[in-house]
Amino acid sequence: MRIVCPNCEAEYEVPDHLLRPGRATKCARCAHRWVPLAAETPPIEPAPAPEPDEPAEPAAPEFLLPVGPTAMDRLSVPPPKPRANWGLRLAWLASVLVLIAAGVTLYAERAAVMTAWPPSQRLYGLFGLVIASDSPHPAPEPRPGDKEHGHEAEQHPATGNH
Repeated sequence: MRIVCPNCEAEYEVPDHLLRPGRATKCARCAHRWVPLAAETPPIEPAPAPEPDEPAEPAAPEFLLPVGPTAMDRLSVPPPKPRANWGLRLAWLASVLVLIAAGVTLYAERAAVMTAWPPSQRLYGLFGLVIASDSPHPAPEPRPGDKEHGHEAEQHPATGNH
């Protein structure tokens, strides 16, 4: 017997012995419950007998079979494209801008960086960015108590003699 869900119009082929008068039926597609009426059953045309050359199709199991789209039909539809996540894109953009700003600052303030952190001179030297006035081993600056460079400054450091 062929029955049709009144809610979603899904069609099912149900064996007659499973349908009893007054027994409710549940739609497998939309879960709607209803009592099928005898008027819902249009006559079914008998299928032509298969020719002897063709193998016979296996018999369908005796339970509700949907006639409409199957699960495989619904799965074969491509999934919808995900929405654009603008928050994630803005976070990436902000990260890239911070890295660019850090690079520009390290380039523009390289003299201050090399003075504050002398090992950075090697890194800047790899890129050819060492300032010409900076030497790898700068001379020590005079201390406040040292004498001026003159004849008195030519004393021997160990003995203090000329």
